[in-house]
Amino acid sequence: MIERLFLFLLRNIDKAEIALYKRRMHLSGKIRFRRPLFIQHPENIHLGKDVAINRNCTFLAHGGISIGENTMIGPNVAILTVDHDYRVEGIGTHTAHKISPVVIGRNAWIGANAVVLPGVTIGDGAIVAAGSVVTGDVGENSIVGGNPARFIKARFE
Repeated sequence: MIERLFLFLLRNIDKAEIALYKRRMHLSGKIRFRRPLFIQHPENIHLGKDVAINRNCTFLAHGGISIGENTMIGPNVAILTVDHDYRVEGIGTHTAHKISPVVIGRNAWIGANAVVLPGVTIGDGAIVAAGSVVTGDVGENSIVGGNPARFIKARFE
């Protein structure tokens, strides 16, 4: 009985958390979220219509995250807009931060376990391969992969 109650509460807390995120984000249409999802500063997130975000994603949106319509975000993706400034002596929890927005274009696909770092722009129709670490901009209709992510080929060859 206690296990069933715990599972019921856990499922409903997740749903309430997603509902809270949706109320605070800027949404252009239907959005699909899979739980669980971790978001800091949902008010700084702008999502186009028909965006799909899979489970276990982390969005640290201090600097703002913009995701274009018809974009898919795979499971375990991290999109980060804040980083510690390594040039400040004594890196710790209270050191200076660097904040830069992340922009993901329309019809893009971010594969599972990818990490998108602050200041990155991913062009329309781009694909980021699973497990990639995106440290720089990705051109339109490009396929990138690796750590750091590098150009593999054009999407439509």
